[in-house]
Amino acid sequence: MIGYIWLFSMVVVILLLSAVVLSSLPQRNYQTNLMRILGSSKRQIMTILVAEFCLLGAVSGLLGVSIAIGMAKYVTGFIFQSSYPINWYLIILGALIGSAIMLLSGLLGTNRALKSTPLQLSLNLN
Repeated sequence: MIGYIWLFSMVVVILLLSAVVLSSLPQRNYQTNLMRILGSSKRQIMTILVAEFCLLGAVSGLLGVSIAIGMAKYVTGFIFQSSYPINWYLIILGALIGSAIMLLSGLLGTNRALKSTPLQLSLNLN
């Protein structure tokens, strides 16, 4: 039962953060386009994006795990009158899964801006 609480919390937090990332996609593409026009290389932009998405994913994963642990402690402590030991493996796994999912969704969203030339991008800036 506790595993389902953990899974549910992780899915909810990661979906919410993915929605936030995807809703800010036009602004993110604009910033990426501007950096490319000003002379940043694809490698520099990719490094920035990977770091940003991994950090956001790790934070969302840790938030999801924290919610799951809090719910599990509540359920086992107040309802079942027992204790719930903290599983450090789940905390690390939550951060890693969150980073992977956020990195994948973020890079898929910004893929178009990285493949275009600066001239094509300058024509699309509004």
